Amino acid sequence: MDINKFDNSKWGKIFILLSMDRVVNFYEELGILFVDKVEFVELMRGLIIENRREYKMNPGVIPNIGKKVFEQVERQFGQSIADKLYKWATTVYIEIHSDLPQWSAWKLLFLHFVYVNKVKNRLKTDLFDWKEIFLNYRTLTDSTVFEQKMKTVAKSKLSKWDTEMYIRHNFTEGESNNPLLSVETIIEMNAFQIFWEVMLQKTNMEQKDILYSFGKVLIKELKIWMPEETFLCHPQKLRRLI
Repeated sequence: MDINKFDNSKWGKIFILLSMDRVVNFYEELGILFVDKVEFVELMRGLIIENRREYKMNPGVIPNIGKKVFEQVERQFGQSIADKLYKWATTVYIEIHSDLPQWSAWKLLFLHFVYVNKVKNRLKTDLFDWKEIFLNYRTLTDSTVFEQKMKTVAKSKLSKWDTEMYIRHNFTEGESNNPLLSVETIIEMNAFQIFWEVMLQKTNMEQKDILYSFGKVLIKELKIWMPEETFLCHPQKLRRLI
């Protein structure tokens, strides 16, 4: 577990988001199935308050909230839960494409494979029928239910804790700095990763090679940015970790 993978600011964002009552409504959709919600949220809030208090007492030193949270999670819930939280934060949590470029690239590619006819037609071969895979994709990434739930939650009154978080962190109900939009992005990634594991099981290596070969061509055509010296990975090498 490398706490230095993220800086204090990003760890803080993650834990603040997970501490909010509005977000707790979506723990299952987010992929957080490994911890008791009530106890976990209580712990997060306590550590956020403690972190704030420490900083006020000594503004010259920024407390390491990432280290503090994982130590406390391990102490209260065990090493296994701490490991799962870390894997979720580093392999499912996403704000922008560059956070998880491999997952994000394949997610965008599959969107084109399934919904853009001229792309779908190029993927067709006499060897394989992709209908079942595409149906799995549509089913497992369908957002109808959680979008309706999102609308209901967005209309609900903010709790006392959430109101404080909105004020302290300048959260909005609009397009920028809206915690529910962050939640939606993460839910979509979690759903795609669940589909991905199904896809890996239902395709043979030749099919995966076809996806990979076409993906490498399409990623250039779509001009999907990848980090320097980073190339699209073979489907077999990309696995969900939680």
